[in-house]
Amino acid sequence: MKKVITPLAALIVSSFAMTSAHAAVKQDYFVGADLGLRLSGGMMLKNTITDHESDNDLDNSAIYGIHGGVTLNDHHRITLGYTHEELSLKDDSESTG
Repeated sequence: MKKVITPLAALIVSSFAMTSAHAAVKQDYFVGADLGLRLSGGMMLKNTITDHESDNDLDNSAIYGIHGGVTLNDHHRITLGYTHEELSLKDDSESTG
């Protein structure tokens, strides 16, 4: 009987060790920042009432943001971020009309 209990006990102890090692996955947290600059660009605007389209140039603007999250393991990561960009049209007094 002792010959059967010893291997069985060793199997149970090793399975608990593997389970506890798997359950003790360390989560890594991260925080980052984004910084950029819009150098040029365009935006097509369409008035749905008059069906008039206009192509407008955008002014240079700064883009910045922050993001962070947690890395669960090699294949799973949760991220939350916020990016801010101000859009303004170039001041072109010749094209008003």
